[in-house]
Formats: sequence, C-alpha cells, structure tokens
Amino acid sequence: MAAKTCLPYKLHHYSVYVFYHVGCFILCATVVVVVVLYAVVYCLGHVLARSHL
Repeated sequence: MAAKTCLPYKLHHYSVYVFYHVGCFILCATVVVVVVLYAVVYCLGHVLARSHL
C-alpha cells in the first residue's frame, strides 16, 4: 500500500526536478545566445561603420 502511494510522489518529484533543470538550462542557453548575438551585432556594427567612414 505504501509503495503504491509512494510511486506517484516519486514520479512527480522526479518530473519537477527534470522540469526545473530543463527550465534552468533553457534560461541559461537563452541568455548566452542573446549575449552572443548582441556581441556579434555590436562588433559587426562597428566594423561596418568603420569600413563606411
């Protein structure tokens, strides 16, 4: 009886744990991508501005 009630709790706990880690990974990856894209655009903007002048 106890094992049956424990299993859904373990599954729920595990899914929350996985969801939390996946969410953290996606958040970190998004921040990294945004920063890299911003840096690339910023550098390209400087290079293009310098080449036009």
